[in-house]
Amino acid sequence: MDFIFVKSQKEGMDDYGSVYARIRNANGVKKINTGYTIKRNEWEAYRSKKYKATAIIESLNLRYGVFANVLEQIKGYLEEETDLSKASKDVKAIKEAITSSMERKSRKKKVIRRSGVLLVDFIEETRKEYESGERMKIQSSEKIANTSLNHYSHLISTLKKFEADCECRFTLDEIDLEWQQEFISWCMEVPLSTNSITTIMYTLRTSMRIANESKLTKNEVYLTKGFVPKKEVIDYIFLNPQQIREMYELDISTPEAIRKLADAATGMSDEMRSEMERQLKSRNPRSIEIARDVFMVGCFTGQRLSDYSRINTSMIKTIKKTKFIDIIQKKTGKEVFIPLDKRVKAILDKYDGQLPYINHNLLNYNIKLVGELLNWTWEPHFEGNIGKFRKGPRFCDMIYSHTARRSFATNAYMAKVPLASIMAITGHSTEEKFRIYLKQQTQENAVLAAKDFADIMQPTASINNENSDGKTTGKARKSGSNSNYHTK
Repeated sequence: MDFIFVKSQKEGMDDYGSVYARIRNANGVKKINTGYTIKRNEWEAYRSKKYKATAIIESLNLRYGVFANVLEQIKGYLEEETDLSKASKDVKAIKEAITSSMERKSRKKKVIRRSGVLLVDFIEETRKEYESGERMKIQSSEKIANTSLNHYSHLISTLKKFEADCECRFTLDEIDLEWQQEFISWCMEVPLSTNSITTIMYTLRTSMRIANESKLTKNEVYLTKGFVPKKEVIDYIFLNPQQIREMYELDISTPEAIRKLADAATGMSDEMRSEMERQLKSRNPRSIEIARDVFMVGCFTGQRLSDYSRINTSMIKTIKKTKFIDIIQKKTGKEVFIPLDKRVKAILDKYDGQLPYINHNLLNYNIKLVGELLNWTWEPHFEGNIGKFRKGPRFCDMIYSHTARRSFATNAYMAKVPLASIMAITGHSTEEKFRIYLKQQTQENAVLAAKDFADIMQPTASINNENSDGKTTGKARKSGSNSNYHTK
């Protein structure tokens, strides 16, 4: 399902429209009015995701973060509900309940029940037990991964900030659905991404389960359907070899060169132009070029940002006359050997063998800016956003630090590099996890699938070919050819 804007037919309301939930099922298309009448420009700002969660939608007298969360909850309900006969009534109830809860500030005056176990204290203690090995994985004798420990740390720091903003602390018994909605609303206003909020709530649910099993609380709200919001479905992109070459060869070495590109970039936003000028006049006017160069190293090595941002010439080793980058991955602890791309060596030489440090957020912002300088401002067409009512982000808006790793994996796979060879560089432990990083267009997938199925669609050396009448021809495939079927 999706949300659409239907222009108002009322006199004097030309700039306004109603927001409808549009559902497609076996019975056709059904539209349900959400009860929101919003200005077109404010709706477009929401759809393009170019808004601050704390900013006010004047036509609704509602914050963007609240509006986004209400629609997300309505979407989750409608996608799971099969009986839509009462949908309009339920949508209205969801809207009213969430809006009133999220806009209320009464929790700032709340006094905690001293007899209850404090939520943050319990989660901090749980994390310490996991880290020391006193507590193991569920039904296992193994310690949890460092990634999971980081999830607990992120949950703790987020809850502490939330409590500081509310001027109170919460107990395990106080975590109810009203608290959940207010906490999610606060997270959206920070702002945190939908997927980050989902991870936080998943970790919180696990903590609440542990507390319940330890008989520290009888609170079972974590079992409620929807306690953990669904992860947002993201259509990831990758840069193909030509786009990587365009970005690598782009001259952004001087402020003058960057301004010249900006003048020629017809789709560049005013926000990006303003930010570009700010950076060019700052203490480090090369920050845009640095972001591009660090990102390029990622495209040529297939590592995570935590790894490709620290690659330097001391990691270069020669093995049997071939030069490799020898690096220990931070996340997995694996040692990987990456064939040295001459472009990586050229970038390292530019910075005397050591890549300059750049903040993660600034790198992401500047990579999008470089995308605008390259005029990558078209809207990618994914399934579900082709209709005239659906407007998604531009291609340049979808480039992140992790796009580099995905681009390396996808391009290598499409170039027919064996999976084992690619995984040896990316460090993936299983083929299933690796395939998550692959991203091809539908047509490219079809071509690859045809090649994968070629052997089982053709007769093999051990099975006589049959003609259209079902009679064998007596011809066999030559031995040594690739085949999915064989006899010993």
